[in-house]
Amino acid sequence: MVSLTLRFYGIVTGMDLDDFVRALKPLATSGVLAVGVFLGLKGGVTALGYEIDYIFTSNVRPRTYLWSDFLFQFIFLNVFTLPSMLLIVTVLTYPRHLIHLFNFVMIVEAAVVSSILISHMLGLLRNWLGKRGVMAVGGVMLMLVLLPLLDVFASLPWVSSFPYPTNLLLGVTGGGLKTSAAFLLIGGLLAVNLFLSRKVEYAGLAPILTNVFTDPPRKLITSFKLPQPVARFLLINAADRPTALLVKAHLTRFLRDGSLWITAFVLLLLVYVGTALPRALAFTAQPEAIFLTIVSLYTPMIPALLSFNWLLTEKHNLWLVQLSVYRVSSYFYTLLIAYTIVSLIFSSLMVAAVQVFGGLFALTYLDVLLFLCSAVFGSFLALVISSSIKRFSSPFSFTSIFIVVLPLLGSQLLSLPLLVSRLFEPIATNPPAFLPYLVMGYVLFALALVTYSTRDFSIEQAS
Repeated sequence: MVSLTLRFYGIVTGMDLDDFVRALKPLATSGVLAVGVFLGLKGGVTALGYEIDYIFTSNVRPRTYLWSDFLFQFIFLNVFTLPSMLLIVTVLTYPRHLIHLFNFVMIVEAAVVSSILISHMLGLLRNWLGKRGVMAVGGVMLMLVLLPLLDVFASLPWVSSFPYPTNLLLGVTGGGLKTSAAFLLIGGLLAVNLFLSRKVEYAGLAPILTNVFTDPPRKLITSFKLPQPVARFLLINAADRPTALLVKAHLTRFLRDGSLWITAFVLLLLVYVGTALPRALAFTAQPEAIFLTIVSLYTPMIPALLSFNWLLTEKHNLWLVQLSVYRVSSYFYTLLIAYTIVSLIFSSLMVAAVQVFGGLFALTYLDVLLFLCSAVFGSFLALVISSSIKRFSSPFSFTSIFIVVLPLLGSQLLSLPLLVSRLFEPIATNPPAFLPYLVMGYVLFALALVTYSTRDFSIEQAS
C-alpha cells in the first residue's frame, strides 16, 4: 500500500522513481539495524527460558547453540523483511525493477546479518559489562544507526561521509573500497561475536522470547506512577458494571505484563519512517498521503501485538472466565473494547508526534473515521484469529506471521473506501455532498456488524 501510494504520487508530481529507491535504502537499512539493537538490549538470544535451562546445562557447546540461533534469526528476519521490501522496490521501479533488485537484496542481506550479529553481541556483553553497561553501549549504537534521520532533518554534509554502520553497509554494492569497508564491518562484528562466545555465563543470559513481549523494564515500573486521571479510571469500583470492570481488568493487564513495550518500540520506529520519508523524498505534494497510509497500517498492528501476550498468558485460563463471568461473550466484547482503546491511544500519539516532528497538516473527518475503523477492524480480526489458534508456542513462531499479517490486510481491505476517499484529490478537500453520509453509513454498519459478531463469541470458538 505504501509503495502504491509513493508510485502514484511520484507519477503525478513528475518525480524520478529511482530517487524513491535511493532514499529508501538508508531508511530501510537503519530500520533493520535498529531492530537488532533493540533485540540485543532485550537479551539477544532467541529462546525461551526453559530452552536456556536445558541447552546451557547440557553437553551442547554454547557457541553451537548461538550459531544455530543465528541461522534461525537469519531465516526468520528474511521471511519478515525481504518479500515486502522487494515488493516495494518492484512496484516503485517497474519496468526497470531488475536493475535495482540485486543491489537492494545485497544491502538487505548485509543489514540482516549485521543486525543479528549486533543482537548477539549486545546479549553476550551482559556477561562482561552487566545490564547497565549494555544499555550504554546499545544507546550509542542506536544513535549511530539512526544517523540518517539527522541527515534527513538537518541536511548536514558531514553525515553522508561519516563512516557510521548504515553508510558502510550501503557501500556493499559500490565496489572497491566501499565494498571492502562493508565487509570489514561485518567481519569486525563476527570477530567480536566469536571472542565473546568463547565463554558464556549461564546467569548472564536473557532470552528474547520471554523479554521482548512480556518483560517491561523493572526499575521503570517500580518508580513510575500513572497520571492521576488514568489511575482513577483504572481503579476497581464495586459500583461499576461488569463491562466496565472487565475493560479495566484488560487495560491493567496490558500495563502489567509488558504488552505495551513492543508496541511503543514499533511506534517510535514508524514515527521515524513517517517523518523521515517525506523529507527524504522531498515529498511536498500531499506528504500526509505517506503518513496516513503508515498510520492505517500501524493501527491494526497494535491489537495483533497485544494478542501475543493473551495467547501466552490468558487463553489457557479461559475456564476461569466461564466459571466467573455471567456471560462469556462479555469477556471477548470487553477485550475488543480494550484493544480498540489502546489502538486509538497509540495511533493518536503517532499522529501527534508526526505533526510535531514532520510538519503540520489539517486532519479531516475522513482521517478520524479512518483511524477509528482501522482500530476496530484490526481489533476484531486480531481477536478472531488469536482465539481460533489451537497452539501458540512463542511470538517468534511462524504462526505469529498470520496473527500480524491477517488483521493488517483485513483491516486495510475493510477500510479501503475511506483510504481511497482520503488519498485522492479533490475528494478529500472538496467532497461531493453525498459522500459524508455514504461514508458515515458504511462506518456505522461495519461497526454494528463487528459489535454484534463479538457478542456471540463463546468459549468453544476460542478453544
